[in-house]
Amino acid sequence: MDYTEIADQVVELLKPILAASPGAAASPGAAASAAGTALWDWIKSRFTRPAAVEAVREVEQNPAGDANWEVLKLQIRKALEDDEVFRKELLKILPKKGPGTR
Repeated sequence: MDYTEIADQVVELLKPILAASPGAAASPGAAASAAGTALWDWIKSRFTRPAAVEAVREVEQNPAGDANWEVLKLQIRKALEDDEVFRKELLKILPKKGPGTR
């Protein structure tokens, strides 16, 4: 299991959600948006380490900052490596790879 690849997938799912305009939920991708929002809320609720909480805060404040996403990706990867419960739950809720996903 490649934790870096999983973290990449999570970030790619989250980027459009955090960068979306307020009216984006009404778009044709509303189901994907809802799933991404649920994933974001889940991650925020699981991150308790100061560095992880800070990574979430930085992404929320500046979702256009690529460095912020890289730090968040690192925190997701660390959580996957260090926390078996986090890993199992994330793998259950993460959409399965399919056409159009990396």
